[in-house]
Amino acid sequence: MTIPDGVCGYTETVTTTRFLYISLAGLVAVFGSFSNILLFVLFQTTPSRPPSLFPAFLALLDALLCFCFIFIFVLDVNMMYLKLPGLFTFYHDHVILAFSTAKIVQFLIPYMLIFATFERYTWIANKKSQVSTATRPLSLLMLVVVAAAIRAPAAAVLTVSRFPDCPDFFRTLAVDIIPWAKENNLYMAFDLYGMAFLQTFFPFVTLLSLNVIIIRKLHLINSKNRRMSLQVLPGIRPSILSSLRRYKMPSSVRSAVYTMVSPYGLHNPSPTCSA
Repeated sequence: MTIPDGVCGYTETVTTTRFLYISLAGLVAVFGSFSNILLFVLFQTTPSRPPSLFPAFLALLDALLCFCFIFIFVLDVNMMYLKLPGLFTFYHDHVILAFSTAKIVQFLIPYMLIFATFERYTWIANKKSQVSTATRPLSLLMLVVVAAAIRAPAAAVLTVSRFPDCPDFFRTLAVDIIPWAKENNLYMAFDLYGMAFLQTFFPFVTLLSLNVIIIRKLHLINSKNRRMSLQVLPGIRPSILSSLRRYKMPSSVRSAVYTMVSPYGLHNPSPTCSA
């Protein structure tokens, strides 16, 4: 049966391959959610240096993003493929909240990495007083408020359109944006190019620069320690020089790079837990 345009909401066909792929990704997201919750608990209950407030909140954001992925993608595919009317109604009653949360969380994650990386640098550089116990929670609160304010327009333009005359129940509701946003070129440019700069390009350049500074600082510290060892123990200089020839990047440097750069790469381009 041919349905005239505008009578039913737009929806994508859910093939068996897509159903299996998204369902499998959903299982991975469930594992990721609980793993990050466990990591958050460990950060909160285990004393560490440098302080772990920012990494702990980052783990919480990771878990929340995976929950959003499950709601937005896994529920959507399952309700369409398995034809579950109750789940269809529940999904559209709460999907705007899920989309809005996902947008805010995606914006927060790279900046949380920046804060955590900067805090790591202050500890490596012995500038612990610059990031006090009182400053960290305040910085975290300000970041959340600013992120919510920046992503509020994207949440405000979302709506669930209703198509009561559609003969297909699973096309009577559809997520859309309000007509004003579709016709406003300034808003569309900000949502596309402005957010690409604020959420991807600027955090990437900042994280890369901070990690280069950290690596250089650690290299200078290690070089200074080696020179001191050569001066204090001249009798074993040949063996030390021999070991220096085999010197590789120390574990502290690798930790600084892997811990702070890898999550950024995973959370921005990866579709596994993003919306």
